[in-house]
Amino acid sequence: MNKLLILVFVTSAFALSSFSIPEKLPPSATITGGGTVCQESSTTVTLTASGGASPYTFSYSINNGAPQTVSTNGTQINVVVNTSNVGNFQYTLLSVTDGNNEVSNINTSVNFQIIPSPDTSK
Repeated sequence: MNKLLILVFVTSAFALSSFSIPEKLPPSATITGGGTVCQESSTTVTLTASGGASPYTFSYSINNGAPQTVSTNGTQINVVVNTSNVGNFQYTLLSVTDGNNEVSNINTSVNFQIIPSPDTSK
């Protein structure tokens, strides 16, 4: 990535001033969640962006399936985990794209183990 630093000097009969424009940070993101949850219970994964500029679009996959996307005008979004089937499920955050179309590849995962709900009929 090229860095751009602009220095502007203004002089007058009374003062000398300068300022610089800071470099924008590229977007980054994290994924949190995971663990063991009962079938048909409610749980989410949380995708959180930093750096860059909003809005943010997150690309993620479930068990290495086709990429899915979600977007937010803020920095965080919750994705509902489907708990209707028992099994192990891996949610992988693939990338984040910010409002300037800057893309950062992330490739970080959380794992869920969906277990049968307890039998409450006894």
